[in-house]
Amino acid sequence: ALINKMKLAKIDIIVLGGYHPAGGLIIKQAREQGLGAQMMGFDSLQTAEFAQIGGAATNGVLYSFPPAAENDPKNAALVQKFKDQKYNPEGYT
Repeated sequence: ALINKMKLAKIDIIVLGGYHPAGGLIIKQAREQGLGAQMMGFDSLQTAEFAQIGGAATNGVLYSFPPAAENDPKNAALVQKFKDQKYNPEGYT
């Protein structure tokens, strides 16, 4: 119903203020229903699960996020501790 309302309103952009599971579902359903609006979100989309949920529909989604802390050499030892426990320290970790 939400996608249909957006189609009827002929929106150009979807600004997502929520979290990645909802964003993945919204953009996937939008594309399946022929809505080509650009999605823009924030740092909550910085997770591999967003792409897993939304699939190819997440290609081209825009979002802001600070530099990835897990890529900072100063954090290498901490990142390794997480990885040793089979946990990927991404996003808000």
